[in-house]
Amino acid sequence: MVGALLVGPDGTVLGEGAHRIYGGPHAEARAIQSAEQRHGPDALRDATLYVNLEPCSHHGKTPPCTNLIIEKGIPRVVVGTIDPFPQAQGRGIRQLREQGVEVELGVREHACRRFNEAFFHHVETGRPLVTLKVAQTLDGRIATRTGDSQWITGEAARTLVHKWRGKADTRNSPFAVRN
Repeated sequence: MVGALLVGPDGTVLGEGAHRIYGGPHAEARAIQSAEQRHGPDALRDATLYVNLEPCSHHGKTPPCTNLIIEKGIPRVVVGTIDPFPQAQGRGIRQLREQGVEVELGVREHACRRFNEAFFHHVETGRPLVTLKVAQTLDGRIATRTGDSQWITGEAARTLVHKWRGKADTRNSPFAVRN
């Protein structure tokens, strides 16, 4: 999950973008397009691009975001965290710096890594991130003696679990198994 903002020198948000679907335009490209539509291409020459994950420098399903950033003349990029993906791993940051773009790295890094915890875990370990939720009584039971199911937790706990389930939904994940 990647989000990007282009901000003008006076703090005005010029454009924003998010990577919405696997294989679709990246957040940086969407933010640039948004800014150009609202303010014209010249607005990018003084802008700062904020992005939670390192811009890609490799060609996958989309062209490299670093090439677009350089082409559009964006002078400064603030990056939350390095992309652990083997084809990335700091290459985008190096490419931007080599082309004279000022890059600030590690802004709210912990929050950015936490935001994409499942992605980082999968790339770094080769395994999926698994969350186990268990509701049981103090004596270790999950049902009555007769096997009848009963609510063990309160309404607040059940609401929280539904929130967690929603965040763990993998239907749109690039790692989901599709038929």
